[in-house]
Amino acid sequence: MGTIVDKLDVATCILVSTVVSTLGAFLVWGFSMSPGFLFTFSVIHGLFAGSYTSTWPGIIRDVVRKKSSAESSLVFAWLAAGRGIGDLVSGPLSEVLIKGMPWKGRTGYGYGSGYGTLIIFTGITGVIGEGATLLVVVGGYEGRFQQKNFLQR
Repeated sequence: MGTIVDKLDVATCILVSTVVSTLGAFLVWGFSMSPGFLFTFSVIHGLFAGSYTSTWPGIIRDVVRKKSSAESSLVFAWLAAGRGIGDLVSGPLSEVLIKGMPWKGRTGYGYGSGYGTLIIFTGITGVIGEGATLLVVVGGYEGRFQQKNFLQR
């Protein structure tokens, strides 16, 4: 992902990464019935969702290029803080989502394994990420974000 971000638009790279990891969650993990499918999901999710931090240099480059008053170290700090918060919240949240193994035996495939709520949550967060990225890529909203002066001191 790091090399791709250097050559292509960072928002497009994030969109492709998010779409593939979301489809992997809903389709491969959601319809898994064997360890082979789970392994396939792990590879897909690791390559596409796990590579998100590889887009940070591209994000920092674009923000600093579009807003010269933004400091690259501050942009990196906000990205790292967001990831850190997500890392801290994800463990307890996952525990709550699978507590009591809801949906176990009530639906088919991976959704009925007891991890169905976690699969749905993972997919929905991907869809939300896709929507936000689409606003920037297709909708032209990044100019509106710049006007709010979020990244100025």
